[in-house]
Amino acid sequence: MPFQIAGMALIGVVGGLYGGTKKGAYARNVTAEAAVLGAFLTLIYDVITNFGIVVSYMMLGAAMLPAFAATMVFGAVFSAVHVVSNSLVFGLAFYPLMKVTKGVFRGEKTWKSNFSST
Repeated sequence: MPFQIAGMALIGVVGGLYGGTKKGAYARNVTAEAAVLGAFLTLIYDVITNFGIVVSYMMLGAAMLPAFAATMVFGAVFSAVHVVSNSLVFGLAFYPLMKVTKGVFRGEKTWKSNFSST
């Protein structure tokens, strides 16, 4: 569980930094960026959570290298599916979701002006 928390925290930080660099200006070409970023972050998340499994095996008395090898081998198929599916979802859904979000919330300028005036 702590390794999942660390992985999700990292994803949240990177997503916030990425959104900050865009400043609310999302175009269709952003979908490729979102797909690559989603694939990379999914891979990092899987490595972090797999390392958590290695730590749990080591706490049960397994040596680190065999525990690491077993975890990576048995988790490889799931990680491959996870990375590919997330990159597809990010690539296909990112731009439409940003468009809807801007329409519903009337863009980031509205959010910033409403929260800064209070």
